[in-house]
Amino acid sequence: MEDWEGEEVWIDEEEWVEPRDAAIHEAGHAVTAELLYLNPEYVAIEVGEIISGKMQRSPRIVGPVQEWRDSICHAAGIVAESIHFNARWLQVRLRLKDQEGDDATQLWNQITKRGGDEKRHGEWYGMIVKQTERILKSRPVWRAVTDLAERLRTEGTIERDGISETVSAALGRSKWEHDRFGMGLRHAAAPENWIQLSDWQVFMADSPSAKKRASNRSAAKKALKKMRQGDATK
Repeated sequence: MEDWEGEEVWIDEEEWVEPRDAAIHEAGHAVTAELLYLNPEYVAIEVGEIISGKMQRSPRIVGPVQEWRDSICHAAGIVAESIHFNARWLQVRLRLKDQEGDDATQLWNQITKRGGDEKRHGEWYGMIVKQTERILKSRPVWRAVTDLAERLRTEGTIERDGISETVSAALGRSKWEHDRFGMGLRHAAAPENWIQLSDWQVFMADSPSAKKRASNRSAAKKALKKMRQGDATK
């Protein structure tokens, strides 16, 4: 486990000729971060001589499960662009690692630090891109991306509450809204050779259902103790 110090990285893309291009890219990052509990603080685009974008996430403790999801989030910007332009070839940019701080570099740093050889790195890369594409191509999720992108294009910066509200409104009554934790387990699952069983146990112990069960057990113990105390006073 390690501390995640958060990130605030400006990305300049020569392909961005319209603010909406940058907005789609950054909305892909922000929506994915919101869905996978990666705590987006704000997302922004800046239009000048160069069109730039950034997303800030809050610091938190992470482990292998969150690192896998973080990798999906890094891939989500370019994957969102490829869906928007119906041009999968744009994903080749995720293979390029020559710009310090860009999405591809951060994605591959996340992959290579888990160990393994080039073959395994390639397998992980393929799974990450495939999962990212599947998540973003879900109709309610893509609606969240386009809605957030439109707000970005007109407002420039959207804070955490705005991200959450826009995403929830777009998801509506979908499973991604009402069972976000379960959908994340299903569609953003790290492979066995990425994580250890103990990592999953820690992650599952922090799940909403686990917390609810723990709360119920605690309440039951308190009720039983109260009943016993009552019997003792009779």
